[in-house]
Amino acid sequence: MREEGPKKIPDPMIQVGEIEVTLEGKLRESVWPICPICGTNEHTSAGQDQDVPCGECRKLEREKLEIQREGEKLEKRARLIYDPSTDRHLEIPPRYVHCTAETWSGAVPFPLSIWPTEFDFAYIHGPTGSGKTHLATALFRLRWVCIGAGLWTDAAEMVETFRLDIDARESLGQRYVDASLLLLDDLGSERLTDFSADRLNYVLRHRYNWRLPTIVTSNLRPSELAEQDQRLASRLCSDLTVKLRGEDQRLKR
Repeated sequence: MREEGPKKIPDPMIQVGEIEVTLEGKLRESVWPICPICGTNEHTSAGQDQDVPCGECRKLEREKLEIQREGEKLEKRARLIYDPSTDRHLEIPPRYVHCTAETWSGAVPFPLSIWPTEFDFAYIHGPTGSGKTHLATALFRLRWVCIGAGLWTDAAEMVETFRLDIDARESLGQRYVDASLLLLDDLGSERLTDFSADRLNYVLRHRYNWRLPTIVTSNLRPSELAEQDQRLASRLCSDLTVKLRGEDQRLKR
């Protein structure tokens, strides 16, 4: 009968090392959550929310977002209309570049020409298709001639910009806060959430205090806006409030 040699005893140090690695891994898994993007916990923090990406993934997402925004800016600029009177490009969507004081045919209780000198805030409300954006753009262009700069944007788009990159909130929001002239179109197309109301108040509070020209359009009457956010309604309706009536002009075409 063949005799078996002595059994090899495992190296206790290797066993200890394996145990330590296993314990460290289990401990890390129990304390450091898995990143939902890269699927590891190499760069997550202890106690971090399970739905929050790790620091490295957030950094990469921000870099991709900035590249995307730069591309969108170039594409947007290619569609802008050059205004020879100010030697600048008007940042107005192509759909509304024809909207001027001369093409506005609706009735308002004041001459449009007094807007640049008499008012800082304008809140234009009325039913869908009543010409709110047309009038707002006409006022925007009148004030543009005096200032030579301005920002035309959708209210929901502004709020979404804040939501996309919370970490860079201040730098992203600064363009809305400090714009020489701001038009926010279609406020209240969706019900205000705590987040959107907070961001809107953040922007408009500064603009109100520093008397920066601001034009806002909405389907909401002042009383309806006040039901959702009293502070927002108070600032927006403190200067010029215009109510438009009539049927949807788009459906008549």
